[in-house]
Amino acid sequence: MLLAACRPQERAYEHFLDGRIRGCFSHALLSALDRLGPTATYGEVHALTEGGVRALSLLQHPELRGPEDGGFLSGEPVPASPFLLRHTPWGWEVNCGAAHGLRSAGAEFALLGDAGARAVVVREVRPESALVEPVGWRPTAEEERLAHAVTPSALAFPPAVVALSGEAVAVRLVAEAVEAVPALALAPDGPSSESAEAGPLRLRVAAGGGRARVSGGAGHPVPDLPLRSPADAVRVADCLAHIARWHHIRDLANPDPLLSSLVRITVEETPVGSLRHAADGEIVCGYAPGGREPQVRVGIHNSSGRDLWAVLLDLTDSYGSSPHLFEGEFIGDGRAGWARRGQPVWLRLPQGRAPVPGAFTRDWLKVIVAEDELNLAPFRLPAWSPAAPSGARLSPAPAGGGGGLLRLVGAGTEGGRDAGGPAYGAGRWGTAQVVVRTEV
Repeated sequence: MLLAACRPQERAYEHFLDGRIRGCFSHALLSALDRLGPTATYGEVHALTEGGVRALSLLQHPELRGPEDGGFLSGEPVPASPFLLRHTPWGWEVNCGAAHGLRSAGAEFALLGDAGARAVVVREVRPESALVEPVGWRPTAEEERLAHAVTPSALAFPPAVVALSGEAVAVRLVAEAVEAVPALALAPDGPSSESAEAGPLRLRVAAGGGRARVSGGAGHPVPDLPLRSPADAVRVADCLAHIARWHHIRDLANPDPLLSSLVRITVEETPVGSLRHAADGEIVCGYAPGGREPQVRVGIHNSSGRDLWAVLLDLTDSYGSSPHLFEGEFIGDGRAGWARRGQPVWLRLPQGRAPVPGAFTRDWLKVIVAEDELNLAPFRLPAWSPAAPSGARLSPAPAGGGGGLLRLVGAGTEGGRDAGGPAYGAGRWGTAQVVVRTEV
């Protein structure tokens, strides 16, 4: 364990403080310990100490190397969140930034163990931290002196970037429809400098001849859509927003990796059909002789040391998401929950896709676990159909900007949870995911 006054290439400075010359680090450290008391963790001490030093000198950055959840000086593990909310000279700040996977302004953090389910919203994402503002509450002077454990309660996603090509009149129709949707943004002119891995989702629309072809999503190709009127263009934008929403669910991950590393999904073979693991990590399930659909057993395994509530989402390549396989139950430590209560899961091609040799479909099986029950509504998304309204185009935008918001914990809200147990305060959560390819 190392708690240093500054980085190796820096100097530790002194200032005239409390009537005499004192080290910035030692002054901030003692002040932090006085505020936190004997139960402080190294992470809490470092968070307040760093804030105190930064208020005195921008050239000095205290360092912590070692487990943040260890009790100060004792080293005994203390259950704690890796993310802390603190007040700095620049306002309220959470030590979670782009380097931790935080994507966009508008994300929210909830205070752990807070009876009022208070939250803060992200206004600016920095590499190592985020500037935030309290939502619907005013911190007291005493609360400004402390570090508060927080957990991500809603994740914001940047707008999906839409590149348009084709006939000028058709492109103009689609552009006007896209500009009205918060989850979408038109691609700027000129070549893009962002890679698909680092930047937001990038979708494409080729428009002309009274048709629009949408591409760029990870699922099965979408059939061409009619494009002869502004109403048709709105339907194209609806399709783009639906695909973006599906990607938000598929790509959901907590910047806090603890629970994600302690749960896993298994897909087990049965006598019907074949199963193999491909080099790219996909689980490939083949139809049985005679055209019988393969069957598997899907398990959710908990080794977190605590009971966890879990839901298993089936994200199809038709851009649908459903929790029907395992619709939310608690799984004990060291135990497993089974999809369809242990009955085989049948894998089949979607309706309209002929089961001819070489045909295939993909399912992304994603488990979301949490210390308390979650609202399932954000994870229900019907498969995309040109004949049925999606609703994804009308999804609310994050308060701080961005293209989409997935709320995991209903901080500060009432009635947001599906029927079930009581509404608890914010808790930690995590995800795990496997990709299953079903082929003929």
